[in-house]
Amino acid sequence: MIEKKAISLRNLLVLGMPVLFLCIPLFLGYNWNIMGYGVGDHNIYNRPEGYNGRYPDGYLSIESMTPMIYNVSYDVTIRRYILNRQLPLWNSNKGIGTPFAAQGEGSPYFPLTIIRSLLPYNYWNYVTFLGFFLAAIFLFLFLREMAISKYAAYIGSYFFVLSGALGGQIIATNITSSLTVAPLLFWVSVRAIKAQTLFWRSLFSIAVALQMLAGHIQMAFVILISLIIFCLHYIWIKEVSFFTRIRESVVSMWYLILGIGLASFLLLPTLESLGVAYHNKEIRDLHSLPISWLLAFIYPLIFGLFRESWFHINWLDLFAYSGQGMIVAVIGGVASRWNNRFHRSMFWFFITIALFWILRYTGFPFLTWIWKLPFLSVLSPKHSNGFIVFCLSIAAAFAIEHLKNWKVSRLITILLISFASAVFVFLAIVAKNQNDAVHSVLPYIVISIMLSLITAAVFIYARRLSNISLTKAWQFLLIAMSAELIFYIPLGNSSFTFLSMRFWLYIVILFTALVFIKKRSFLIPYLSGFPAFYKLSKGKYLIIVMITVAVGMFILLIYVPNHGLPNQFDVTVPPKHIVWLKERLSAGERTFGIRPDYQTLADIQNIDTNGPFQPYGFANFINLIEGNVSPTERGWFNNGYFDINLTQYNMNKYILHKPFFDWIGVKYIVLEKGVFDKRREEYNVITNSQSGLKTSYEDSAVTILESLSPTSRAYFSSNYKIYPSGSLSAEAIIKFFKNNQSYIAQMTLLEDPTLNNFDNNVVIKTEMLSVQMPVKVNNYEPNYIRLEVDAFSPGVVVLKDAFYPGWRAYINNTEVPILRANGMVRAIKIDHQGKHVVEFRYMPSSFVYGLMLSGVIMIFFVSSVSLSSYRRARLNGRGVSKI
Repeated sequence: MIEKKAISLRNLLVLGMPVLFLCIPLFLGYNWNIMGYGVGDHNIYNRPEGYNGRYPDGYLSIESMTPMIYNVSYDVTIRRYILNRQLPLWNSNKGIGTPFAAQGEGSPYFPLTIIRSLLPYNYWNYVTFLGFFLAAIFLFLFLREMAISKYAAYIGSYFFVLSGALGGQIIATNITSSLTVAPLLFWVSVRAIKAQTLFWRSLFSIAVALQMLAGHIQMAFVILISLIIFCLHYIWIKEVSFFTRIRESVVSMWYLILGIGLASFLLLPTLESLGVAYHNKEIRDLHSLPISWLLAFIYPLIFGLFRESWFHINWLDLFAYSGQGMIVAVIGGVASRWNNRFHRSMFWFFITIALFWILRYTGFPFLTWIWKLPFLSVLSPKHSNGFIVFCLSIAAAFAIEHLKNWKVSRLITILLISFASAVFVFLAIVAKNQNDAVHSVLPYIVISIMLSLITAAVFIYARRLSNISLTKAWQFLLIAMSAELIFYIPLGNSSFTFLSMRFWLYIVILFTALVFIKKRSFLIPYLSGFPAFYKLSKGKYLIIVMITVAVGMFILLIYVPNHGLPNQFDVTVPPKHIVWLKERLSAGERTFGIRPDYQTLADIQNIDTNGPFQPYGFANFINLIEGNVSPTERGWFNNGYFDINLTQYNMNKYILHKPFFDWIGVKYIVLEKGVFDKRREEYNVITNSQSGLKTSYEDSAVTILESLSPTSRAYFSSNYKIYPSGSLSAEAIIKFFKNNQSYIAQMTLLEDPTLNNFDNNVVIKTEMLSVQMPVKVNNYEPNYIRLEVDAFSPGVVVLKDAFYPGWRAYINNTEVPILRANGMVRAIKIDHQGKHVVEFRYMPSSFVYGLMLSGVIMIFFVSSVSLSSYRRARLNGRGVSKI
């Protein structure tokens, strides 16, 4: 048995305070959403139809690209899968088809993601904040398991929830989902190691699986690598016997592996995509990031507001911030005289883990060999920053637990050295850039300095207060540190006046904290009833007034400005032109020009993509429409998405390569006026009557052109040519069609993996020309397609969707092999003339085997725990005992 660490209602209320504070804008009718600033100079969600509310003039999230082109559409797609009772395996709306769940940047199986997707958009923030609340609870429980007092545990939880890891990424839901599971994972790991029972070890495995299913695979690996080291360290200092240490380490690693196995139905398809899909072999974020960027990690306002700086700070790479209070607390731990060996060990452990990932982030030269190890070599540095904040939050809690042992003189010395170093680096940046724009953000620099001085003063005062009352010192820090982190949370207003008002709110909260520690007894209700309110002392009146003023100021900051958090509005409702397209498109027709994943709002198939893994067939199609520039050189896939407008695809190339667009089934071209008003020459060329297009729809937002010669999604051809499968054949085929565009509608070139190319030479000749007869598409679903073919002779049926492992084809219920056609799409051979029913089903073996493995492991857990409970019940002679 292990000691129970129950959590009380009072604990829940205290832990819920920062989340309740974040909910105030929601109660007022506002929320954090994707309207306003985004990627590029034109955010598709800037002017949604029917919205007449307020717009932000600043970013609402550190990561602004992902929410706009990924998170909203991802949850909408999950909703569609659930309502249609389909597995979230294949996404036919992007590119020419692509895996959905196996992208590694989100998960359709995470419980909070499922709940969010089924709710109206205006409730999505509530689900996100529920995740924050659960993270605060489990981090509190973890710290309590580490023998931390409740107040230090509160502060650690507040640090994490309000920091840039979560509070700065409210609308980047795939990022926050992954981070909010980390506290649960660490808490369960400690409980399992302490209890050494099958029940808790099984829960540990389930928590590991939940971390993998939370969505962001890179962040999951960062967390799991750190968890492994933590478990081994914790076991080593907990157990005395060397044999016991080895045994418990092996057992813990075994259950961690079982946990990964529980998530294998998501992990195995993702690993398969890593091996068979087109992706950038060297992740673009593996470059070393400047040490100067760590200044912005600690001082979020030192260079100005998020992503609006005179200095080139790429917040998409910075990804999180800690704030100054967390760092000062850690410095306090360094300056402490530790009287608890266990706490000292844990403090330095989490500092070391954070430092490891920081050195990974900055590319520390003496550790470059580590970054080349398996898994580490493909982890993006920025995706560890949120977990760095998590580690620093824990280290800060350990340090604050021993606040009374801080040596003030040593603390002040280290703070002065740290501050002087930061000033030196900052001045070096200013001198190197010689940028006059630094004067425009001078007020932000002043505020950052003032925050530094106030934060240092707060901790020094708290240290001295701890000599009188350690509890009061902790209470003071709890309120004061919350005030600083709330100060940084993006609220959508970039004016300095607004920032000044936030600073005064910060001061009011600090003053309230000072009054609170002097007159905290006001919380005790008077037994004499309501009239006793008038008997309150002046100090207690002042506390109530200060709290009221602080809340009132925050409400006014949200409600009054012309720019700020947007009004609540359902951005998942498709606009008129998207509805118009949906009504006119058949299952065999595509569009081109819609922003990435915006077509998802109406279940439209558009030539775009985002995500790290794309079929090689789509990469080859991009190669065709780009001309002589490869996809890698163009940079579309290095950046993880393809978007005609944002990457400024030259629409003159559409005219040059129109046969390829027509052949793949693009019927409508969508031209956003917000983009092409600045590119009139291209617009005039493509709307010319000689372009083979006609204007079918136009409103204030877009012009939609219709191609006069698109071909069907599927066709039958009696003639075809087979070549050996492989990169040489694919390159030769694509090169041939580049030089002979018209032949793509007259020739079918297949690749057969059973053939060998002994001379390593593939020559494509202009022969075997034939008419490509349209084939009727009877049923088109993400994972299932049904065609009806009336073949007048043996031949081949081609479906112009991406060739990809996991698809299986059936002719009249008999499975047949799928070949790649024209270097891009799927084809099957028809051996006999007559009517045939052709079916394509997507059920990759990696998913099937992963599901089987997950099921076996879960059955093992359930049966083992049940059997253990039954045996204990029999031994005890009473009901099922706790294990």
